[in-house]
Amino acid sequence: MKFSLIILLAALNLSAGEPEHQIIYLDGSSKTGWVAVIEHDYVTFRPKWQQFVHQVPLDSVFLIHNGEGKYFYLSKTFWKQINQILGRSGTIITVDGYEISFTDLGGEFRMYHPKFTYRSTNTFEKRSIPLDRVHKLHIDHTLSEYAVKKGGLVGTGLSILAYLVQFKATKEFFDFNLVFNRVNELYPSAVIGVPIVTFGWVVYDFFKGQREFIYNPLN
Repeated sequence: MKFSLIILLAALNLSAGEPEHQIIYLDGSSKTGWVAVIEHDYVTFRPKWQQFVHQVPLDSVFLIHNGEGKYFYLSKTFWKQINQILGRSGTIITVDGYEISFTDLGGEFRMYHPKFTYRSTNTFEKRSIPLDRVHKLHIDHTLSEYAVKKGGLVGTGLSILAYLVQFKATKEFFDFNLVFNRVNELYPSAVIGVPIVTFGWVVYDFFKGQREFIYNPLN
């Protein structure tokens, strides 16, 4: 009952001319309307031109802001992307269609007026751009560093797995001669296999990896 009353009061307030909110979803789409309540799993939202509120699963939401520089929700996916792209170089495409080449990407991601910082490849001056003015970022080949790390880890993991499956029982691990001999047998294939897996992962990432990150979809 209390929760229903909160939604009703929020809906009445929203109809009185509160600033519009924008929900940006993980799939790159967006909706404009008014946010009533943000809970642990759901956000209660009334889309523009509709009278009914909806409960939107929060795990489908990327960002929520009011279009005036105030952000109400930054998802875990957002922070994961930020951790991947900080320090990289590439191109910023603004919501106005301008392209800005940059290096040394940084940012100040407060809930009020968050922004990206960068160095322009033309002037090498440090500049900034508000997050709500960025349509998307395109990160260049510098992002392949993650592919190298992932490929190396996968290759190493496969080599360790291939080593472990050779043992039929736990007691064989106490036979040090057997352990040593099988390490020697595995070593040549690991030396060849890990670089091959790493190279393959880098090639896959170059053609199929995510390099574009959308922050404000264009309607």
